[in-house]
Amino acid sequence: MGRYALLDADGRVANIVVAEADWPAPIGFTKREAEAETQIGGRWTGAAWEPAAVVVAPPQLRVLTVLQFRDRLTAEEELAITQAGMSSPAVRVWLDRLAAAQEIDLDDPRTAAGLQQMEAAGLLEAGRSAEILA
Repeated sequence: MGRYALLDADGRVANIVVAEADWPAPIGFTKREAEAETQIGGRWTGAAWEPAAVVVAPPQLRVLTVLQFRDRLTAEEELAITQAGMSSPAVRVWLDRLAAAQEIDLDDPRTAAGLQQMEAAGLLEAGRSAEILA
C-alpha cells in the first residue's frame, strides 16, 4: 500500500489516496507517489510539490450605508422606532444622528449602544440588536 496523489491535467492535486502500487488512476487523472508535504490543492511542478494556495475570504462588510443599515430592521421595527421618535427625545436624537450619518459602522460602540437603547425601550425584541450587528 502506498500514498498517491491524483493529479489533474494542470498538475493540481485533486485527491490523495491510499492504494496498491498497481491501482490504476481514474480516467483524466495521473497518479504520483505522494510525499509528506503533498496536499490536496497543491501542485506537482514536474520537479517538486508546491503547497496549496491559501484562499483568504474577503472581509465581511462591516460599514454600511444608512439605507443598508435600515434594511436590517423589519418594517415593524422601523415603524415602531419612527413612531417612538415622535414622543421620545432620546429616540428622536438617535434617529437624527442616524439620518445625519454618512455611513454606519457595525463595530462602532455608538451603533451598538443605540440599538441596545431601542431594545431596552421595547422597540426591538430581546437579542435583535446582536442580530442586526452580526
